[in-house]
Order: sequence, then C-alpha cells, then structure tokens
Amino acid sequence: MSKTLTIIMLTSILFGSPDRPFHTTPDREKDMLHMAIDIEIDIPEGRISGSVTHTFTPFASDFKRVTFNSDRITIHKITLSGHSLDFQQHEGNISIDLDKEYGWEDTLTVKIEYTAFPTMGFYFVRPDSSYPDKQMQGWTQGEDTDNHFWVPMHDYPNDKMTWECKLTVAKPLTAISNGERVSVTEENDQRTFHWRENIPNTSYLLSVAVGDYKKIEDEWDGIPVNYWVYQHHNREDALRSFGKTPAMMEFFSEITGVRYPFEKYDQIIVEDFMWGGMENVTNTHQTDRTMHEEKVRPIHSSDGLVGHELAHQWYGDYLTTRNWANAWLNEGFATYLELLWTEHESGIELAEFERLGNLRATVWADQSYRRPTVQQHYFNSIELFDSNIYAKGSVILNMIRRYLGDDAFFRGLKNYTKTNAANNVETSDLKKAFEVTTGKNLDWFFDQWIYRPGIPEITASYRYNRRSKLVSLTLKQTQDVESTSLFKLPMTVVIDDGSISRHEIFFDKEEDTFTFKADIAPLMLVVDEGFQIPKRLTFEKKTDELLYQLQNAPTPNDRIWAARELKETRSSTKIHKILVEMLNKEPQWYVRREVVKTYQKLKPRNGETDLMAAYEGQDARVKRSVLRALREYETDEVITFILDIMENEENDFLISAALSTLIKIDLDKAQEKFDWAMEQESKSETIRSTALGILTEEKTDSNLIKLKDMAVYGAAPYNLRGSIFSRITDYQEDNPDLIDYFADHINDPHRRVRWTCANQIIRHGNIDQFGEFLEMADAEPLRGGKIADIYSALDKRLAKLKKSKDRKEAKEIEKMQKMFAESAEEWGNN
Repeated sequence: MSKTLTIIMLTSILFGSPDRPFHTTPDREKDMLHMAIDIEIDIPEGRISGSVTHTFTPFASDFKRVTFNSDRITIHKITLSGHSLDFQQHEGNISIDLDKEYGWEDTLTVKIEYTAFPTMGFYFVRPDSSYPDKQMQGWTQGEDTDNHFWVPMHDYPNDKMTWECKLTVAKPLTAISNGERVSVTEENDQRTFHWRENIPNTSYLLSVAVGDYKKIEDEWDGIPVNYWVYQHHNREDALRSFGKTPAMMEFFSEITGVRYPFEKYDQIIVEDFMWGGMENVTNTHQTDRTMHEEKVRPIHSSDGLVGHELAHQWYGDYLTTRNWANAWLNEGFATYLELLWTEHESGIELAEFERLGNLRATVWADQSYRRPTVQQHYFNSIELFDSNIYAKGSVILNMIRRYLGDDAFFRGLKNYTKTNAANNVETSDLKKAFEVTTGKNLDWFFDQWIYRPGIPEITASYRYNRRSKLVSLTLKQTQDVESTSLFKLPMTVVIDDGSISRHEIFFDKEEDTFTFKADIAPLMLVVDEGFQIPKRLTFEKKTDELLYQLQNAPTPNDRIWAARELKETRSSTKIHKILVEMLNKEPQWYVRREVVKTYQKLKPRNGETDLMAAYEGQDARVKRSVLRALREYETDEVITFILDIMENEENDFLISAALSTLIKIDLDKAQEKFDWAMEQESKSETIRSTALGILTEEKTDSNLIKLKDMAVYGAAPYNLRGSIFSRITDYQEDNPDLIDYFADHINDPHRRVRWTCANQIIRHGNIDQFGEFLEMADAEPLRGGKIADIYSALDKRLAKLKKSKDRKEAKEIEKMQKMFAESAEEWGNN
C-alpha cells in the first residue's frame, strides 16, 4: 500500500471510515503454463509438506527474478534444473533470484520445496474427545486469493494454466482434486492420488478435498458425474441433493452454446464450510448442510445451490473475470442461470418470483452500500462478494434480455461464451458480444447499470379524462441524478379497463407524461409489469385498486406488490374477506404466502380462525408463514393448535416455527416443552436453535447460567454452539462484564462462535481485548469482507462517547481504530 494511501487511512479515522483504496489488474511478469503440486497432507497435525513446480515463460528479455505469492509458508529449497536458487520472503511474496537472464522465448521450470501449517486457504476438520463424530477432513477454499497460504503460486485470476496434484494421505482417506484422476498408489499406511487438470484455469479454482468419502456415480453424455458423500449416506440421499445435475448440464450446454467443457464434474460435501458452495473447476465443494431428508422439502432444497455452482463451470471457470472488480461476470451469471433453470423446469412465473427476490436484494444492497457493479475501490476483494454482484448482476442480465428479446439475447450469450472460451474476461467483452450480435449500441445501458452506482427512484400517478377517454400517466425520477444517473428505462405499462392492454414506453427524463386510450377509468394500472427494473417506486393507490390488483394482475409479482401495499392500509372486513378468499383460490404458493404476511400485519379480530382453517392443504412454505402469523393471537385455541403441530408435523422447519410462536404467546407452555425440544434431532439444529429463545424471552440470571453451561465445549451439539453464543449476546446490555466472557472465547474452535465473540469485542471490548481479536482475525478467512463493518462499528462507538463527553474512553477507541487501520493495511496487501 502506498504511503499516500496510508496517510489517507490514518487521517480519515478521525472523521470516520477511510476511503476504500483503488485496485486495478496487476501486471504479470510471466505467463504461467503449468503447476505441479506434490504434497503430503497431515490432518491431525494440520500440516502440508512437499513441493510445487512452476513452468512459465518470461515477459521480458532481461528476466532475472521471478515472484510468487506465498504467505506464512516455510520455504526449504528452490531449484532450477537441479541448481539451488537464492530467494527472499517478504509481504506475502517470495522473490527468487534466477541463475542468469532469461528472455521471451525461454521456458523455465522452478521447484519450491516447502512446509505450511495453514489457517487460511486450507482448513482441517478433526474429531476430538468432545466431538468424536466430527469428520476427519482437509479441504481448500481459494477464492478470492487464499490458496497461496498453503502453496506458493501466482494467486490472482488474470492468468490461466494447467496443473496437476499428487496428494498423499493416510488410509482410508480419499483425496479429490480437479480434472481427471490419473492414478492411485499405495505405500504402507498411505495412499497417493494423482489428479490432472488439462484445461488451463485460474489458480483460485485449484481445490483439494480429503476425507472418508463414499462415491456415488452418475454421468451426462459420457462425462463422469460423481457425488462424494459420507459413509452413512446412500444413493437416494445423494440424488435427493444432487440428482438434477445431469439435466442441468444438458440445459446449460444448450443455452450457452458450449457443451460442458471439462473432464468430469464432482460435487463433494465438506464439514464446517464457510459458504454454501464453491465452484472449483470440475470439483465443486458443497457444505454438508445441503444434505437433507425428504420431510424438510420444499422449505429446504439443494437445487438452487447445485445450479449456481454448476453454472460457474461456464461463467467463472471456463470464462473467468480478469480482476475482482468485474466479479459480477462470475456471480451475476451463475445467479441468473439459476433462474433460467427454474424457468426451464418449473415455468416462467416461479422464475420471475425468484428474480423478484434478487431485485429486492439489489434495492437493499443499494441502500446499505451504494456502489457501481464494477467496483475497483475496496479494502479487500472479498468484500465485493455481495448482492451488488450476485443479485444485481442477475437482474442486469434479465434487463438485457428484456430489452433485446429472447432470440437476440441468447444469440449474444452464445457469442460471448464461444468468443471468450477458456479466457479471462471483463465487462467490455460482454458488451462487445451483445453489440456485435445485435447491432445495438449499449453504451447507455452499461453506463447506468454497471459503471455507475444507484437505482432509480420513481414516483407514479395517473388521471383519467372521461371525455377524451385517455389515461395520463406521469412518472418522475426523484433520485440524485448527479451521484447516480438519469436512467433510461424501457418498461411495460398494463391497463385494465375491462380488458388487459400492454403499452411499451421509454422513460428517460426527470419527469414525463404518457397517454393511453381506455374505455373506462382503469380498474388497474401497473407500471413496469412484473417488476423488471430495480427501483424504489412510490405509487399511491386506493384500497379498492390494490384489492383489484391483488386478485386480477396477470403476473404474480404484481399481485405480491399489491399484497405488500395493503399492509399499510387501514384494516377492514372487506380486506380480510378478500385475503381469506385469496388463500383458497390463488394458484401460486408464493403469492399466498405474501397474503398471509399481509393478514398478519393487519391482524383482524378473531383472525386466528381463518388462519388455522387455511393451514391444511397449503404448501409447507405457506404453512410456516401461517404459524408465524398466529403469534398475533394469544388464545387457547391457537395454543392447542400450535402444540398439535409440534407433536404431529414431520417437517422440522414447521415444528420450529410452531415452537417460535408458542414462545411468544405462552412462555410457560414453551418452558414446559424446552427439554423435549432439546432432545429433537432436526435439520441444521433448527428446533434446538429455536428452543434457545425460551432462555432469552425472559432474561434471568438462571437462564444466562443455563446458556453458559450449554456453551461449554462439548456440552451441546457442535452445530448448535453458534446459536448458543448468539443468544448469550442478548444479555450483554444488562451484563457489561459479559465482554470478558466473550474475550475468553475469541479462539474457540467453532468459526461462528469466534466471530460472535469478535463482534461483541468490536462493539464493547477494551483495547487489550481488541488486540486479542486482531490476532485471531489475522488468521481468519472472510476478514477483508468485514473491514468496512468493523470501521463502522468503531465509528459508532466513538460518536456515542463523544456525545457523552467520555474523553478517556474515546481516546481508547481512537487507539483501537489506529490498530485496526494497521491490520487492515496488511490484510489488503495480502
């Protein structure tokens, strides 16, 4: 980091969080050709030992020194053609002095022998005396740039190479990596697995997973498709989570115009994974939480996760962003292909509803952190992985599709994929592909949605002239156009004057009025049918208009909007009656679920009868909303109903929802069920986690003691421990000394426990405790993504202290900010 940037960071601490540093694609000094890894993986010791051999060509005629990324790795020896080379390790890199000058035409092979005890990039899972049933595993997580913590390498996505891995592990463990399996050899109590990735790819997609796995075999079009699960799983279990993979491979191959491009496709479950999944080339890692029983469907399904990670094999792996600023080309595409699969399998309406969720996430992301989709300013690249690239990226692609039309869009998508096959890409490559394919100039679109921040804020109103039989629709863009854009917005307006008519408009002014013919005053007028555009819309409608739209809008998304708007109206018998009717006649479960939420908000008198009557026959996702809505009614009938659900429902998530409602309406009855709930095995510990709410609904010393007793390592199920510590934080405000308790657990083996304690220290701890947090965070993944949040939390503490004029503690917070700035600088460099 530059001296100027450091000054900016330290100076701006006095006034708030520092500006995010600017990052561009780093220069390459060499062209990587091949990487050969030969290591022994010792899981009990947490050790990696062996060698990596890099083959490359220089980008210079006087090439005398080569550099690789290597952090916290002990280098024993480096050789070139058998001759030892001098090297220096500094700031997360290793610089190697070559034996002479080399040039453009030379091909060099350097071997690095090393040992690492990684805490980032490569993670170890082990059973112990407290949790003997935990898996014995070792697995990698390279994205964004963490693989260089366990193997020296070029660790940035702007270069592609082939690689191979020889992985020696203890029997009976299996080691799985990218590409084709070349061989398995055995010697004494060890096995060595040799894997080779033949198609050049970027180094963060290098992956290893070691564990006691059962291989469930499948295939698509002659390509091996395997699901690596635990020994207690059977084929049915694996197919429940992953069985749609071959059909997805067929579909994605068709729409992209590129047949699945790699040697095989493996999906491997791992324990304690920090994400849902990771799209390592040919070798996707999935959290083992994706495994589930039939009884928890459809509330829990693996289909979206499977589709997202598989889509990355095309977008992220075959075509890879050249730099992290353009990461939306990976994540936005994968998120959009999830929706395309839903559309293909289940129809356009469900896909549109899922897209509405992405649109809402886009609006939320704009409110929480307004930035361009392509963002070159960040502390650490991992912080870019938010809804601004996932959700907004998918929404952007859908808007391109809507603007160009299906035929042009999918032709452009195939052109982009084929033209950039096996290469790095930036947003300009995508724009060029669509422009070349369609002849359209898309400067305006990419500028407002991708290169500039913000979303439109639209106010809509209309009036009807009975004499001229014209509807005048007035739209205003009210956002700050200087800091965002004056958006160009193609959209569809729907008018119902006894029959449905659609009108295409192009709204590109701060204010504009559009006129349409209508035989009568509109029964319904919809702006931007189906909510295609991410925006904040203010469109005041009368209650009767909203009720009509709820019952008659052609698209479910517009019916959902009406239901949400009705939450802000005055409760009435007419509204209640129509809502109950909708619970019986509305065909889409997601609209019915929104109707239940509206019913809960309006809370009609004696409404519990209608809710309980509507429960049977509903989709489980609607049932869960009904159970949550019943917390508004503290009656004996509701309590009896809830207890019956807890005893007779099979779906863990419905039992959990029922218990949550019981806690709110009858704490005494809930307390009677506490021991029963804590004995229930359930998906992702959902029932036990909910039961912990009994101990915080009424904050007593005895309940806090009970939570602390459960928090002792080994006292409760491992995957419940994060929830226990989270519940203990509820007692912090009334028990300031609890901060010492959290400081004592800052190095707990459980990642969620560590970060729960860390967040408490950031918000309430003293300078010594903050120092302990920094030591912990220095060896943690995801640290960069939390940098901005930590600055914000410290700022809030400081502002509060300045208001109270507590100068002594305020100075301590300022010291903590400086300590953090120094750590953040180092993390940004690494």
